[in-house]
Amino acid sequence: MGSWSRAAPLALLPLLAWGCPSTDGFTGGGDASPEGAADVVVTDAPADGGADVVTGRCDPTKPFGATGAIPAIDDGQTQVGGARWSSDELSMVYTQNDSVDGGTNENLYLATRTSTTAQWNAGVAITGVNSPDNDSDGYLLDDGVTLFFSSERVLPIQLFVATRASSTQPFGAPQPVSSGNITDDILRVFFMPDGTTAYFIDSALNNFIDQAQIDRDAGIGQPLQLSNDNSDWPCVTGDGLTMLYDHVSSGEVWQTTRATTTDTFQSGVPVAELSGGAGTNTSPTWVSRDGCVVVMQSDRGGSGILQIYVAQRGK
Repeated sequence: MGSWSRAAPLALLPLLAWGCPSTDGFTGGGDASPEGAADVVVTDAPADGGADVVTGRCDPTKPFGATGAIPAIDDGQTQVGGARWSSDELSMVYTQNDSVDGGTNENLYLATRTSTTAQWNAGVAITGVNSPDNDSDGYLLDDGVTLFFSSERVLPIQLFVATRASSTQPFGAPQPVSSGNITDDILRVFFMPDGTTAYFIDSALNNFIDQAQIDRDAGIGQPLQLSNDNSDWPCVTGDGLTMLYDHVSSGEVWQTTRATTTDTFQSGVPVAELSGGAGTNTSPTWVSRDGCVVVMQSDRGGSGILQIYVAQRGK
C-alpha cells in the first residue's frame, strides 16, 4: 500500500474543523448515545424513501435492544457481512464468500423485502458486477440505481460504480471511480443523503476514516482525515452528527458525536449493548438516517463465522 499527501486539513472541507486527535482518532470528550429494542424486522421506516431524517420510531436516549439475525441469509456456515440497507430499508447489498470462487473471494449480493414489516428474501449474486476478485462494501444510493463498491480487480483496492435503468433491471458493467491523489486501498464507502458526501477508509499503514466528496464522473475529491487510529466501517446518521464505527483494537462498536456539522467529532466510546463478547469481533456496517437501526457483522455466534445482525433503539 502506498502513501499520499494530505493538504492542510482546514482547507479541505468546510464541513469539519480539525482537532487534535486523541488515541482513538477523534477529539474531545463524548457520551455514548444509548439505543434500544431490536428485532429482525424493523418497522416504521421512512415512508418517503428515507431522504429526510425521520424521528418518532425510537427514543435516541434509549439503548439498543437485543440483536437479531436474518434467517434467509445467515446459515451459520457461510461468511456474510458488510450489509448496507437502502434508505427505504427494502433492499440490502451485502457480501458473501461465494462457493463459485472456492469460498475464498467476496462477492456482492442483493436481497429485498416487500415492506419493512416483512422478512428478507434470500439474496442473489449481482452477477453483472462481481468479478473473480474480491468485490465488497456495496452502497446503493437513494436513487436505487447507482451502486458504489470496492474491488480488488485492480490494486490498490479501488472504488467502482455500476448503474441500472431501474430497480427491477440488472446492473450494467461497473466503471472505476477516479481516486484523485489517493494511492491506498479505498474501502467501506458510506454516503450521506446528498449522494456525494461520503465517509470511507483509506488503509495507509492503519485504517484511517476520511471524508470527501465523491462523484461517479469526477471521482474522489481531496479527503479530510477524521482519524489517525486503526478504525473501520464509519456509519453516519443523516444529520451528520453521530458516527458508529469499528474500534479495531477492541473489536467492538464505538460511537462518536458532535454538536453541529462544523464541529469536530468527539472522542469515541464503546456501545456496550452491541458487544459480541470477549474474543469476538463486531463491526457496524450501516446505520439508518434517524439513528434508530444499526446493522452489524459479527462472529458472536461462537463459530468464528461472520453473520449479519440487526438492532434497534427502543421507544
